Amino acid sequence: MEKLKKSFDDFSLVLPGGESNQQAMERARSFIENVLEKEEDHVVCVSHGNLTTLLLRLFDEKYGYDELFALSNPDVYVVKVEEDEATVQRIWE
Repeated sequence: MEKLKKSFDDFSLVLPGGESNQQAMERARSFIENVLEKEEDHVVCVSHGNLTTLLLRLFDEKYGYDELFALSNPDVYVVKVEEDEATVQRIWE
């Protein structure tokens, strides 16, 4: 847990055999850019907690270590992207 916390304090931190949060966010950003190029109006994305938190952070910088542990299992968010603005809404409390 301490190393996970450090990874949110230092997004460039890489543990042996892993990737940094910055690298994971770049991978997620590439995925999101690809999704946004699609013609479909609604797309469902499924991920695990840490990457979900990083994906949400692409749209709202408040998402971090504390929000990761506030996720329920499962959890559902709606991200609406309209032009250059995005909103993030959790479906339930």
